[in-house]
Parts: sequence; C-alpha cells; structure tokens
Amino acid sequence: MKIPIDKIKDLCKRILLSHELTEEEATIIADDYLDAEMRGKPSHGLKAFSVVVEDSKNRGKSTVSLERGPVVLYEGNGDIGHLVAHKAIRWAEKSCQDHGIAIVGMRNIKRFATPGTVARRATEKGMIALVFEYGGQAFMAPYGAAEAVISTNPIGIGIPTQDAPLILDMATSERAFYFIALAKALGEKIPDTWGIDSNGRPVTDPSQVTAVLPFGAYKGYALAVMLEIITGPFLGVDVGLKGDLSQRGALCLFFSPSLFGVDTEAFNTRVNTFINNIKKARVAEGHEEIFVPGEQGERRRRKCLQEGVVEFDEEAFNQLRALAPASG
Repeated sequence: MKIPIDKIKDLCKRILLSHELTEEEATIIADDYLDAEMRGKPSHGLKAFSVVVEDSKNRGKSTVSLERGPVVLYEGNGDIGHLVAHKAIRWAEKSCQDHGIAIVGMRNIKRFATPGTVARRATEKGMIALVFEYGGQAFMAPYGAAEAVISTNPIGIGIPTQDAPLILDMATSERAFYFIALAKALGEKIPDTWGIDSNGRPVTDPSQVTAVLPFGAYKGYALAVMLEIITGPFLGVDVGLKGDLSQRGALCLFFSPSLFGVDTEAFNTRVNTFINNIKKARVAEGHEEIFVPGEQGERRRRKCLQEGVVEFDEEAFNQLRALAPASG
C-alpha cells in the first residue's frame, strides 16, 4: 500500500512524543527512519521502528566528556544514537570550518540510523564523512569459526558532489540478520553464503542460522575485526562476547574537501569527471546501467518525494500504528 509521507512522519513523531522526546528529537529520528525506508533499506526502516521506541523508554542523556581542538568524545550514557549522531554532525560542521577536520568518538550509545544516513547528513553540510559503528553484539562468525564472536560493524562513507552525494552504506556481513528473519517469515530458502548452523555448517534453511558470515570470506572478516577494535576498545567499549546493544561505540571522521588546499570547484570537477567515466563505461552483458554508490537509493528517495508517498505493506503499517498512544 502507498501511504503519504507526511502521514507516516506524523505518526512516528506522535509515537516518540508519547515517550517524552522533544519535538526536535522526534523529528530527527522520524526523518532518519523515513530516509532508510525511502532509499530501500527496510532492515533499518519503519519495520524496525519499535527498536527506537524501546530505546526511548530507558534513555540516558549524552554529554561531552572530551573536547580538544578538532577532537570530541560523546559519552552516550545509553542515549539514542540518532540524537548523539545529530549532535556530532553539528559539532563537526563548526570544527571543519575552523580546522578542516573533525574526529568524533561516541561511546555507550544505542543504535543510530545506518552509518550511510549519518554520512549523508554530513554531506548536506559539505563535509566528506567516514562513519564506523560497532554493531553491538556478536552476530557474525570469524572466518573459519563455527560460532558468532564478532559483530557486523557497518561502514558509511559520504562524498559531496554537485548533484546527489556518493554514499557507501554496508555491513561487513554477507547479509544482515533482518534478511534471514524475513526469509524465515516468508518460508523461503537463503543462499548458503549467508549463515551457518550451530555446527558451523553453511545452511539454506534460515531457521537454522545461528551466525551470519562475513562478506568476501577472510577479507570481510579481517575488516570487521579491525573496525570492532577502533569502534570498541579504542573508545572504551566492550566488544566481542561482552558486547551490549545499548553500549555501542562509533568513530566518525569528517573532512572539508578543501582540507589539503584543493579548491572546492576543482574537487567537484575531478569527482564529477570520475563519476562520468564510470557512468559511460561499456555495460557488461546482463546489466542495463552502471550505478555509482548510493545512486539507486537516491532515485528511490526522489521518486517517493515526487509522489509524496512511500510503499509500505499493510501489516507493517498496522504494527506501526499499534505503537501510537490512543487518541482522544
């Protein structure tokens, strides 16, 4: 079913306001979830909205525990990650104006929007962004292991351009647990590269999955390990088997495109030339078009905004409405 964007946003805000969030906070969170939904990321879209509702019930408030030049550390105290990330971007914008760079650490926060959404928000302020988040719990098996020990540790990278920004948004797992749960609900099989059972064997039955697998075998595994360290122990956060979904860490690096003396116009020209080279490359058999990172999601978003509606299944919408306080 197609539902007006304004209707869903108002519903999400009403739910959050009923849990003592402010109008500004509710707007930030609702916009993040809608952004993921419109860009075709249902694993972090409105079907997962109940997560932030639960997070708001026992929420702490973030504080700045360290600020030194272009470096800041937010102590989350169990605050909602969306809100801490929003503070971080505002701080980073000023730091990039003053120093050309901002290094932001966040610890003991709850889940925020996808790292790609955080990176995208930064590009709207003209910054290049690298966003790394600790996934919060051992969901993934190390390469060669038969059980989950590490998390999926997603990455977001944003590059501003003269048109839509380039956005990388990915986890280090082959697929997120959401897709496995969805396949289970639909009674569908999954590729045997997605997960393993309790004996460490690849499975196609989603109900038997006890751990997801890294993308690219040992390459994704190695990347996940390194990211878990710089978004966990580096920030004072427990990881691995001691990981806690409400005590995550995140490390964000923000840069002004002119940090190294490159004129902004020259930067944009080089980036756009590169993008055009990619887009005009000969298309391989079985493909109709070459996409740059984030392009397909941006097309979906623009289509939603143009039509003023977002595609949403009726059952999921009813579940979302059930979270709202009774009117009247």
